[in-house]
Amino acid sequence: PLDPGVDYRWTGFAYATNDVSGSSYVSFEYDGCPCDLDGNEALNVDDIDEFVTAFLAGDLVVDFDGNGTINVDDIDAFVDCFTAGCA
Repeated sequence: PLDPGVDYRWTGFAYATNDVSGSSYVSFEYDGCPCDLDGNEALNVDDIDEFVTAFLAGDLVVDFDGNGTINVDDIDAFVDCFTAGCA
């Protein structure tokens, strides 16, 4: 599984020769789902537990509003993310 909060980039190159030749380049980034804190690609109570543990420890991994501090605004942002779900 991909780790949340980690930028991934995959680059591929393809070349075909069936009366047609050419190449194709594709690039994309996957940031994971920021509120899937346990990285299992599902939102569940384990992610809430991870959030609470990290919040109480002052771990910036739960700085969901990105202001460099851990406070009640991060709880609100996490709840918003969690309830919106991950696509």
